[in-house]
Amino acid sequence: MRVVRPIHRVGRLCLTLLCLSWFVPAQEAAPPLNKTESLKAHYVELMARMRADFDAKISGLQDEIAGLRGDLNDAMAEERDHQLRESVDILLREAQAGQHIAGAAHGEVLDEFSPLTFSLRSDMVLAVSDQSDTYEDLDQVILRALELAVEGQVDENLSYVAVLHFDEEDVEIDEAYGVWGHNKSGSFSLKAGRYRVDYGQLSPLHDHELPFVDRPQVLQEYLGGSLVGTGLELHHRTTFSEGAALRWSAGVVNRLDGESHAIFGPVAGDHDHDEEVEPFGKRHLKDFGYTARVATLFDIGTHATFQFGGSVAWAPRTKSFYLDPMSGAIRYHDLDRLVLGSDLALKWRDHDTGRGVHFGAEFLWSRADSAGEDAFTSDVSSVGLYAYGEYFLDQRWSLGMSGGWYEHAEDSSEDSWDLGSFVTWQLNPSNRLRLEVRRFDDPAKQYWGAMLQWTVVLGHHHHHDDW
Repeated sequence: MRVVRPIHRVGRLCLTLLCLSWFVPAQEAAPPLNKTESLKAHYVELMARMRADFDAKISGLQDEIAGLRGDLNDAMAEERDHQLRESVDILLREAQAGQHIAGAAHGEVLDEFSPLTFSLRSDMVLAVSDQSDTYEDLDQVILRALELAVEGQVDENLSYVAVLHFDEEDVEIDEAYGVWGHNKSGSFSLKAGRYRVDYGQLSPLHDHELPFVDRPQVLQEYLGGSLVGTGLELHHRTTFSEGAALRWSAGVVNRLDGESHAIFGPVAGDHDHDEEVEPFGKRHLKDFGYTARVATLFDIGTHATFQFGGSVAWAPRTKSFYLDPMSGAIRYHDLDRLVLGSDLALKWRDHDTGRGVHFGAEFLWSRADSAGEDAFTSDVSSVGLYAYGEYFLDQRWSLGMSGGWYEHAEDSSEDSWDLGSFVTWQLNPSNRLRLEVRRFDDPAKQYWGAMLQWTVVLGHHHHHDDW
């Protein structure tokens, strides 16, 4: 009996210690729980602050995207493409100019705007005809043009373009001009130098940029082909409603010249010659040439635009010098020339499939003086027009027709017309073949002509506005 009691005391002691062990840890665990809650509250506050900063940045980005979207909505479809090309050019130049950072480490200093872009364009035509006199100009392969173009950004506001034209007989400066300003909506730009005058749809384009082989005959007759000059030309464009844009230009040049390398037409086979007599006299304001154009462009659907415009070219006085066969003295006639034009274009092109339709037309009215050594004819008024349509089967193939009619500028009692069809195969972005067959009807003769054109364009080059 005495042995049992100590055992019971030991059991009661162990039970008491066990209870104390449970109680003591519970009292010591409380502080860590309070610390965890404090840390949790701190991190929740940090996360809330980070979320607020993130939301602010997202809101800022959304505002910027909305602004960009608004700018794009203000721009027309073709102007949007133009701005995209200009932006890509600037990015490429900046990427090239970025080399000056690495060069500076080696003591080199490069101009940020010095990089140039070069392009080479070749236009070759196999021309055949059923005319009887084709020995010199037809039934042969003709290197119509080899153009070397150089473009560069002088600074953030000034760019420069120079184009040299080579053919089988001569080399000439086709264009050499600078542009100050940005050709964007709501801004002005000023072009200075020798350039293709902003007149109509097709006159400013180079031959390889035309939708068919030759420039329309009425442009050859009234403008001499592509209207060019040396002087100044001011441009401005703006958007006046959603999906509608307006642009205008006004220029003054030393004189209005026509440039053409036509295979068929009124100026086909013509070549520039030096003046037979030396010009003389003082130049006045009426001896310059004046030009202007206003054009509108409308978005009329997905990938579709409608364009309408008007142009004017006026030479108040052009001196035509000649040698008087009777007296042997050098004399001249004062010739006045005015050409008004109105044009429209409807274009639809699905850029994903390449399918599309282009239609264009232009009406011209000419009033021109003409003179010979023994005759002077004043105020000969004449009219003419051309139209064309092209259907794009896909990204590479297209079919088209074009035609025109005009009264002769020097004798409006005579007229001519032509009609042709063409098929174009774009082998790749730099390589193109075009086959064209055309019927011509002139007062003196009627004949057929066929042309196989091969054009190659290497490198980037500037595109003129075609509206």
